[in-house]
Order: sequence, then C-alpha cells, then structure tokens
Amino acid sequence: MSLEKYRQVIGEDFAKDADFIDKTIKNLGLDKSSRILDIGTGLGAMSILLALNGFSVLTGQPEEIEWGGHTHHCDTEHGHHRFALSDWKEKTRAVGVEDKITFQYLNAE
Repeated sequence: MSLEKYRQVIGEDFAKDADFIDKTIKNLGLDKSSRILDIGTGLGAMSILLALNGFSVLTGQPEEIEWGGHTHHCDTEHGHHRFALSDWKEKTRAVGVEDKITFQYLNAE
C-alpha cells in the first residue's frame, strides 16, 4: 500500500509528516518480526504506518479520553466519538493492514 492511499484515508492534516516518519521507521532497521506497542493511538496514524512497513502492532488507548476539558468515553458500537473504534478499524481496512494491528483498551500505567 502506498503512502498516497495512507494520506487519503488518514487525512492530510494527520499525514503531513508521513514521509519523514516512514523514512525514520525504515532507518531504525528493526527486524520485521518485531512487535510494536503504540500507546494512545488516537486515529491510528502511527500504527498504520508501522503496519505498512510490515510490523505487527498492538495499539491502544484508555476507554476514556480527556479532550477539550471534558472526559469522553470511547464508543465502540455507535462510532459517534472522534476516537471511536469503528472509525479506527475502518481506516485500517481501507489501507489494507487490519490483519497487522490489534486494538486494545489499556492503561499505559
């Protein structure tokens, strides 16, 4: 999958540094069998870039997010929240990396 498709799915605002981050991931020289933990994934932009580079990614965020001075519960069924799991999974499907990323609610502590 190309970075162009990634930009279309994620949106240019979130993908503006995609070339730099993609190059940095490649320059790390990590073994492709490495499993990577992405905490606080938000829209999944970093997880998707890592998966596009062949890595298996465990990605997560808390069930509640402090945003705009309010606590928001992440909705896994209705998709009305900006960080909804259904929206995030749709992006992974659109880019073709849903089999490389496992999403989990977790507490980073």
